[in-house]
Amino acid sequence: MNFTYGIFWPIMGCKVVAAAGSDKKVAYLQKLGFDVVFNYKTVESLEETLKKASPDGYDCYFDNVGGEFSNTVIGQMKKFGRIAICGAISTYNRTGPLPPGPPPEIVIFQELHIQGFVVYRWQGDVRQKALKDLLKWVSEVRSSGAIPSNCTLGPIPFCLSSLLFQQFFPLSAATSVFPYSVLVLRI
Repeated sequence: MNFTYGIFWPIMGCKVVAAAGSDKKVAYLQKLGFDVVFNYKTVESLEETLKKASPDGYDCYFDNVGGEFSNTVIGQMKKFGRIAICGAISTYNRTGPLPPGPPPEIVIFQELHIQGFVVYRWQGDVRQKALKDLLKWVSEVRSSGAIPSNCTLGPIPFCLSSLLFQQFFPLSAATSVFPYSVLVLRI
């Protein structure tokens, strides 16, 4: 997952927990100001690492991984938690059957909201408004030094983020909801 998604959440007042696949990525995400970052390939227990990062659980999960990682996160979601699914990269090269999904009991009793999406659906006015907001946020984040001035952010992260920010997590509720939210990302 591109770090682009995660750098905007602190603007909304979220605590951001991210998992990365190398120590180099961990160091970079820490430099960007993510609240908690860990190397998911080297932790002894993903479940314990996630619990330590947010003992009360998670409000939001942006899932582009699928598989066991996602099942572990979903098991730690708060009641009424929101999960945006845009991919399942851990299963793309599988040769056997799909791994089991999260236990239905967790989804039911936590009353989780799970929504899948593809970028092609989000066009027109929604996309234009999202691009306007995101360009403003890129400017804010860049001026903070988190994004190097020579770094360009292509259109795909913006398109994917348009759903996440404008539709799945409405900005109108940002002030009252996001200061108390915790988001987990795997990068």
